[in-house]
Order: sequence, then C-alpha cells, then structure tokens
Amino acid sequence: MLSEDKINATMSFYVNTMGLKSSYIANRLLLLALSLEKRIIPRWSVLQVLLCKDLIKKEISFRELLECIEKKFLQRFVTPFEDSYLLKLYKDKLDVSK
Repeated sequence: MLSEDKINATMSFYVNTMGLKSSYIANRLLLLALSLEKRIIPRWSVLQVLLCKDLIKKEISFRELLECIEKKFLQRFVTPFEDSYLLKLYKDKLDVSK
C-alpha cells in the first residue's frame, strides 16, 4: 500500500517537473508505485541531458522511460551514447537515494 506522502510527492514530481497531466497518471496507476528516488528522478535526469545535448530527437513515452527494467533502460538511454557523464549522473542520482 502506498502512503499519502509518497503519492503526493510522486504526483508533484510528475505534474510540476515532468509536465504530465494528473489524468494521465490516474489511468496508469503503476506510475505511482515506482520509486521517486530510485527510478523516476535518475531516469528523468538522464533524459534531460539527452534532450539538452540533442542526442534524442523523437518523443519518448514515459512508459518506455520509467517502466522498463534497469538493463533495458541502460541499453536504450545510456550505453549507446558512449557518454561517461550519463552513466555517472545516473549512478550518482541512484546513490543519493541510498
């Protein structure tokens, strides 16, 4: 069961930082169960760097970004770009959550 604080923090990040509509999240409740510190923020940070560096041109679905297993995420969003900063950023964000 999810605590009210966790739901509020996760919803706030999705809506205020990622720009998602609350109705989108309400139709995908699994998104609320994901760890803000261990999955959402690290992966969102990597995506922001990729977008800023124009390494990703197409729109990425949030399901593709957040719901895939770690190995697939790394294969899709980190290792193909051979950018050591991306891997360091991702690992640093994961370490902050510990």
